[in-house]
Amino acid sequence: MTNKAKEQRESKLAQIRALMARTVDNGCTEAEAKEAASAVDRLLAKYEIDLDEVTVKEQEIFQQEVANVRHHEISGAVLRIAAFTDCKAWAQGSGVVYFGFKVDTEIAEYLTLVFKRAIDRESDHFVLFNADYMALKKHQRSGMLSSFKMGMAARLGERLLELKSARDFTQRTTGRDLVLIKSPLVDQAFAALGLRLANGRGGRHVADPAAFNAGRTAADSVSINQGIAGRAQTSGRLR
Repeated sequence: MTNKAKEQRESKLAQIRALMARTVDNGCTEAEAKEAASAVDRLLAKYEIDLDEVTVKEQEIFQQEVANVRHHEISGAVLRIAAFTDCKAWAQGSGVVYFGFKVDTEIAEYLTLVFKRAIDRESDHFVLFNADYMALKKHQRSGMLSSFKMGMAARLGERLLELKSARDFTQRTTGRDLVLIKSPLVDQAFAALGLRLANGRGGRHVADPAAFNAGRTAADSVSINQGIAGRAQTSGRLR
């Protein structure tokens, strides 16, 4: 790859990173954040078109830590976020670590924070407009709210796996299955760390099945961008 091509690729990555940083938490409105995410879609599509076996092998493998999510219900979606972005993941302190190609770990972090914010936002709405919640005792309220959040996390994770299945099928049929190139490189780098990951089973107890199902329903209204979470699709915004 020529120096000019490398500079162009790094320029695209810099734009992607800047746009992913434009979240509501960083001062953007919801509309501005959605506009930024749409721009990420387009840039990621262009970035992936430029990748081939040689350029994939030049990518940096990286550990991206996302703080303060281990004890949040979003932790229930972490392994599926990792699977979608072709990363490995594990808990570390109060956060989680994504391990893989740098741009993939950054997208994993982005999805984790977007989903966490969506869960918190929808949970506030759930409590505000739920008369049954106010009638419950404190420990019952906690169980209902946690179950709602768990339902959201579970469904968001499922939606990513559905999108990944479609994306992987499309890549295989077009002969551009970059995962076959990336996975051995990530596995080799991970083996060098000498870590052993747990199987991820267990999880929290669902105290309120009805609230859990309400959370699943709420998760279907969360926008997941085409470029970030469904590059198998050809156009439009996924819901």
